[in-house]
Amino acid sequence: MTTSTRRQFLRATGAGIAAVVGLSSTAAAAEPPERPSHIHTVSDDPAELAEWQPALHASYSTRQEMQDIYGWRAESDEYETDAYYYWMKYPAQSSAWQEWLGLDGAWFGAADAHLKDHEPFIAFVKDGTLDSVVFSSGHHYADELAAADANLTDGQHANLAVDPTHHHFNPESEGDGALPSEFLDGVESWLDARKAWYENDVYAKSSEDAVEDPWAARERGMWWAEDTTDAQLKGVYQTLNLGGAGDVARDL
Repeated sequence: MTTSTRRQFLRATGAGIAAVVGLSSTAAAAEPPERPSHIHTVSDDPAELAEWQPALHASYSTRQEMQDIYGWRAESDEYETDAYYYWMKYPAQSSAWQEWLGLDGAWFGAADAHLKDHEPFIAFVKDGTLDSVVFSSGHHYADELAAADANLTDGQHANLAVDPTHHHFNPESEGDGALPSEFLDGVESWLDARKAWYENDVYAKSSEDAVEDPWAARERGMWWAEDTTDAQLKGVYQTLNLGGAGDVARDL
């Protein structure tokens, strides 16, 4: 199966699963919010986005399961860095509690297990050099790594471990990771997908600031909206290290 054919199959399969379990909603769809005023330029050049994507340390099965990588670039009047903001899309997410309890197989009874998974990664670039990265380290809680502390592929792609679940860790082991644009045949435009994702409630529980403003995502330390239970449970996840929340490094 070619890369493009596999991507089409995964998209169709994901859509079929969503229809079977009744994920469509009759409620009014959310509209994208206004972008922060300090962000003066956004762009989505595929070649440029490919330059700062993460390099993933992931099993063959996880790479096959990954459906797409979406990205965009933001430039700001208030910050010296440019931000390259990515979302990795998977058909489903197993539970961090499952990993913590040592359970095998899919466990969708847990509150943090769900269909249609979107995992964020942001590369902050200053004067053409990687400055730092921010990524979902467990259940959409964020961790940050300075470029000097990260393992890099080709000097600019931050290596991130993905398994066993889809959030990210800084691998302590050396070696280059796999670039999503190479096994998925390119980086898709998040700017093109943005409206549909809001309409499909991908960000129903997310902070608009964190989604629309990469610098705000870094400062908030999570993608959850403040009024969600998940935002209130951040300390619990990090204390128990569920899914690696609060644990930047992991040796594979």
